Amino acid sequence: MTAIAGATVLVTGGSRGLGKALVEGLYERGAKKVYATARDASTVTHPDAVALALEVTDPPRWRPRPSRRRTSPF
Repeated sequence: MTAIAGATVLVTGGSRGLGKALVEGLYERGAKKVYATARDASTVTHPDAVALALEVTDPPRWRPRPSRRRTSPF
């Protein structure tokens, strides 16, 4: 069984229905941090959740991007 207490969790569709219930349940069970995605981040209503805008049907929004990290010349 997976331990939830103290865990950091990502929930897709966290603004309504089953996703919203998962966000609430995870916090009730002691999750340290819950990232909740939705098409519109402002629709994630749990006060402790970290709301993230994510539209999975729009590939440019979720495709990996090149790293912006600078490389050392040494």
